[in-house]
Amino acid sequence: DQPKGTGGTATAAGTAAMTRSPQAKCSLETLAGSKAGGAHAGHASKEQLLQGSFWATARECAFVVTDIEGSTQLSSKAGPKLFGAIQEIHDVTMREAIGLHSGLEITTEGDSFTLAFACAPAAVAFCIDIQHRLLETAWPHG
Repeated sequence: DQPKGTGGTATAAGTAAMTRSPQAKCSLETLAGSKAGGAHAGHASKEQLLQGSFWATARECAFVVTDIEGSTQLSSKAGPKLFGAIQEIHDVTMREAIGLHSGLEITTEGDSFTLAFACAPAAVAFCIDIQHRLLETAWPHG
């Protein structure tokens, strides 16, 4: 499928995994970056993630991995300029929703985002919200 306006629909989807550790429950404040040891709000450094210091107080966190279905085909069909515009709108929309749901952007690769949320309900709320936002977006077409 492709983003609306280019012949299909966008999906941000869904691989959510729960992890548990014996430490105190992961707080939204921690995910927002205030305890991230210098990482700016919403982002943990790779060093913090690799060393485990960012999640040291985490008891329960939910991870979400998103992807634009059919993005390789869309990129070939649309061309680099149009696909670049589509991806920019997608990324801005994603980051707005991530912030609204107090999520943490761990990494991106191409059109895929890896995210963390303080709890499963926040992750699910994000997934539902981003689906609606992407479906309602005015996508460029060429």
